[in-house]
Parts: sequence; structure tokens; C-alpha cells
Amino acid sequence: MHRSEKDADAAACPPAPQTPRGESSSTTAETDGHAALRSAVADPIARLGRPDRHHDLGVTFGAGWQLATWNAPQAGGARLLVRAGVPVGWTTLLLQGPGGLGGWIAVEHQGAGEAGRFVVGTLGRPQTFATPDLALDAFHRPGWRLADVDPPRTPATAARTPAVPMPDLTLGQATGWTAPTDRSLGEARRDYALGDGLVHLTWPTAPNVQALERRGRQLGWTEVYDDNNSWIALINGHPVADAADDLPLLSTNPTDALTLLRLTVARDLGGIAPGRLLPRTKG
Repeated sequence: MHRSEKDADAAACPPAPQTPRGESSSTTAETDGHAALRSAVADPIARLGRPDRHHDLGVTFGAGWQLATWNAPQAGGARLLVRAGVPVGWTTLLLQGPGGLGGWIAVEHQGAGEAGRFVVGTLGRPQTFATPDLALDAFHRPGWRLADVDPPRTPATAARTPAVPMPDLTLGQATGWTAPTDRSLGEARRDYALGDGLVHLTWPTAPNVQALERRGRQLGWTEVYDDNNSWIALINGHPVADAADDLPLLSTNPTDALTLLRLTVARDLGGIAPGRLLPRTKG
């Protein structure tokens, strides 16, 4: 998405993290992540006051669309989409969210002073984007799911919808795809901040591929699966699948795919053959 006055905007916009952070198991980290998300979905106008600048987006978004920004350092590069004078949504940098996954998030405006609703991925966590432009583009695409940072309480007398359980996992039929480390993709970038001895591998020459390794041994990888930009998680060339039908589990974004791969790795993979159930975690 192209913006007018991009150079001026970039000065107020800190760089986004290039790789997901490791998930923390501590209660303190989870609490901090939830607090960070709660702050990110707070109405920026109520928090920061009237925007300092408005940029015309008529060329890229259409007539009546504007991008509002703030000069204050505490704005953290927040950008607000406005249509015909009415706020539509905003993006802000979430340094650490629930699960420790950081990046730019898209938040839909819910009313003056009200907390916004954030776009979520397939695992119900905040959808993160590499750049603020990509986050704002979410408001021009159909099918995004929204969630409240603090869901409203359900009355005791009201019917409750049961949560969708995580499916039993298995390894599907071999895809024939080779591991990224065998594809001459060049030197991999390594992020050692995932914890549990896991290292996150990415390749500048192949942005649609990611992998995990431990002690120099590749454990699995994720990559774009189809023309819809769905992501698939694979181990030894076998996709992580739903044991109910052996169909691969697809994610709408790389963050969810990596989380699924990490969840699969966390479940003991020793001796697991394709078509067999991966053991559940205890509890």
C-alpha cells in the first residue's frame, strides 16, 4: 500500500520486529503481554489527543480516506485510518503480546473512548504484520476475524458456546517437498530468542519459508501452501494434519503456522510414523 508523505511518516514509526519472539511460560510474561495488548487497543484519540497530521489516501484507498498520525514519542508510530471524518481503525506496534508474538496489529475502532477489536489469526491470537502498511490493508480485505482483549462476561443464565478444541494431530502423507536447508536458499538468519533450545530460521531470499532447529538439527519448517497464501507446517516432508481426516492443518499467516509447528515439536515426536496420532500434552 502506498502512502503520501511517507518519509515524514517513517520518522515517527519505529521498525517492526522481523521475527516472532519466543513464547514465555511464566505468569509474569503472560500478564505483561496482556497488558501490552490492552494498551494497544485503547482508543488512540482518547489516549493521545487529536492527530497532528492528516494525509490524503484518495489515490490508494479512495475518496474521503485519510491517514492520521501523531508526532508524540508515546504514540509509538500509531496510524489511524479515517473515512469521511470517521475513525475506521488503527495500527500500532505490539512489542510483546499474549504468547510473546510481536509485530504490527490491526485494530477496528468501536467508538470514542472505547477499546478497539483486534484482528486475530487462526489460533485466536492477535494477527501480526511485518509493516504498518500491511496491517492497515487488513481493513480493505474481507473475512478478517475480530476479538476483544477482554471479552464481555456471559450471564450465568445465557447459553454458552463451547470453545473449539484443538484437534488431535498426526503427520499426513509425504508431500515430496524438500527441507529448506537442502534448497540452496543461501545463508539463514537465526533467532535464538525462542526458548527451549529452539532456533528460528528465516531466509532473506525466501520470505515464504521458515524453519525450526535445535542443536543444529532441523525439526520442521513452515511455508506458503497455496495461492490463498495459506501456510502449512511440515516435519520430514509430512504435513501436520488433523487426525480426524488426515488433512493438513492450514494457517492464514506465518505466525500461526510457526506456533502450530512449535506445538507439534513440544509433543514428543520420537517414533511417530505418518498416520499415527501425536501424543497429547499432559493435562
